[in-house]
Amino acid sequence: MTRKNLFLIWWISWMVLVACNHSGSEYRKYNRMLGEIIGDKPVKEVYVLTANHCYGCNVMFARWLEDKVRDSASLIIINAELSHLDLSAFLHQPGVYFRFHPEDTFFQSTKIIYWKDNHMEHITPINVRTVRLLNKPDWMRQSGYELEF
Repeated sequence: MTRKNLFLIWWISWMVLVACNHSGSEYRKYNRMLGEIIGDKPVKEVYVLTANHCYGCNVMFARWLEDKVRDSASLIIINAELSHLDLSAFLHQPGVYFRFHPEDTFFQSTKIIYWKDNHMEHITPINVRTVRLLNKPDWMRQSGYELEF
């Protein structure tokens, strides 16, 4: 098998895995929930910051997000305790929403959600691979997966 064929098999397997792990009704639920939080604000990106998984990635993402706090086109959802990350830059900010609901698995991983026309258009998980691309928005957008409802 050539490298191209191996990559194609890996890519299809990954897409099937992603599609099977996220049911359409689950995404509709979270899309509706985000829509209620966003309301009629001109939000284009929703940032979800957690203390789960890659600690170093979350610290780097939190530092990067400090510049986004006052951006009216951004919403920051924090699902982490103050003791796990330095969240002082996010306290008492209008575009920051603190959420502590362990049953909402959608908000248990750090990610960027691209919001367009009142729905989630694209999600990029923040991990070891993508955290290095934070200052390259075009690459970040290609690192996630598109959503269809």
